[in-house]
Amino acid sequence: RRPAVAGGPAVAGGPAVAGGPAVAVGPAVAVGPAVAVDGDDLLVTLAATDVVTVGARPGRPAPQRRTGTPATEAAQPVYTRYWLHNKGPAPVGNLPMGVHVHPTAVDLPAAGAPATVTVTVASATVAAAGKVDFDVPAGLSVSPAGPDRYDLRPGDHQDFVLTVDAGGATPGRYFLAARIHDHLGQVLEDVVTVTVAGPPPPGLAAVLEPAKVSLAPGTRAELSLRLTNPNRSEVRGEAQLITPYGTWGDPGDELSVGAPIQGFTVPAGETGTLTFTVSASAAARTGAEWWALARVACFGQVSYTASVPLVCHPAEPPPPVRG
Repeated sequence: RRPAVAGGPAVAGGPAVAGGPAVAVGPAVAVGPAVAVDGDDLLVTLAATDVVTVGARPGRPAPQRRTGTPATEAAQPVYTRYWLHNKGPAPVGNLPMGVHVHPTAVDLPAAGAPATVTVTVASATVAAAGKVDFDVPAGLSVSPAGPDRYDLRPGDHQDFVLTVDAGGATPGRYFLAARIHDHLGQVLEDVVTVTVAGPPPPGLAAVLEPAKVSLAPGTRAELSLRLTNPNRSEVRGEAQLITPYGTWGDPGDELSVGAPIQGFTVPAGETGTLTFTVSASAAARTGAEWWALARVACFGQVSYTASVPLVCHPAEPPPPVRG
């Protein structure tokens, strides 16, 4: 049977089926509750076992106007082997072109035979022309010295072969970088790790301080990330303060962290510090506790600091007024 829907025309009965009875028109189906609109949401009240089909026609969104310059990554240069940094999707711009160095690591004696590396520039979807610049740390030399120029059609790549020589460099670990610019003006880089005369030193050390952060509702506190570089050349990378859901600065969040992603550069043999600001809203619950830890990534290496408690304590009572 094909029932009629109340509020609309009845459905006419169909012709008799040969050898059987005519199709009867059933009773009208009652119209369900009205659909309410709450912002971008449609609200329908359903009783137990109810099934309702709702048809909605979305409106056309207003055109978005771009303001300012295109967005870029917070950490520059952008490391092209980004997947090694345990970050997620491709960087801003999706890297339609890239630069890579092969192999990614070489060992050299302090005085001896040089090594050969290949720098590849590739473009997946766009035509691209430019130059490859090399950042050569003191103590190393490359030949040819560059810059090397490329001119690519979509889907093309171009290789450049370099000779790397330690030339009596001090034993330790060095980072030789190859760089290009993308369509957003970002600097893209890949590096080859060069270890001279012996085992490599420990990696970049990262410590998040203090060991505990206590703040009252409506106040702020700071976390410091101390980075120590034991290598013979500077390191460049990205630090991200990781905190739980409900602390990302959305409306209603009791706690928020300003600028959770920051780029850094630490010279050879030195220590640098990044600062993260933690803010508690005036409505933050006293006694509530969250946590924070830092992800530190540079040149394909990732490390995580120990976590730090973030605790909201009652506000200090005002000092007594002395007459």
